Order: sequence, then C-alpha cells, then structure tokens
Amino acid sequence: MDLLRASPPPPVGLAFEIADLLLLRGWADYHHLRMVVELDNAVAGEEYEEVVAFYDEACSLRRWNLWRSARDIVVQPLVGRAQRYASVADALDSLTNARPAPPACKAARASARRARRVPRGVAASRANA
Repeated sequence: MDLLRASPPPPVGLAFEIADLLLLRGWADYHHLRMVVELDNAVAGEEYEEVVAFYDEACSLRRWNLWRSARDIVVQPLVGRAQRYASVADALDSLTNARPAPPACKAARASARRARRVPRGVAASRANA
C-alpha cells in the first residue's frame, strides 16, 4: 500500500542574503537600534525562516519586523500595516523617514542621557587632578 506524503507548505518568510543582514546591522547600529535575527518563527500558522526584529535600545520596545518573501521585503511596524519593498535598501529608506520613537522611548533616552552626564563639581575636580 502506497502512503501519500504531504509535503509541508514552503515558508512565507525566507532567509536573508548575508549582504542584506550586514546592511541591516549597520543601519541598526547607526540608528541606535538593537537588531535580533529570529530563526524558524511560526505565527498564525505561517512559517518564517528568518525574521529581523528592530528594538529601541532605550526602552526595549520592538519597533519593526522585517522578513523576505519570495518576491519582496516586508516591513511590519509595531502598530500599522505591513509594507512591501523591492529591496532591503528601499525598506531601510522608508524606515529612516518613519515616525519617531514612541514617547516612552523618548523619555527613556532622555533619562539615559541625564544619567551619563557628569555633575559640574565632579567634572571640575577631574580636570584639576
């Protein structure tokens, strides 16, 4: 008796090229975002080989997910609709012009900057030492 073998459907999200991952990492570093590559994700019954997630460094809020489909690069913001682009460079151009960070992240960044400042008296004593 022959058994029918059902092959699983191909993943919705495919792996990125190494050059694209390097471009994504450089962009994330420049914009003070943390980039995480998540492997073998499954969401709502759809599988993704790789999903790149960008987090705000100041407040650990996930800002965007990116994945590569068979035809294009998909950008899914935390809030809003997914958008499709022809290349990683096009997707990053759109993110560069995207909305600013949420207010909670702005407040966390300001707090981090204040914490890094050296008080005036300490700065003067260091200069004289």
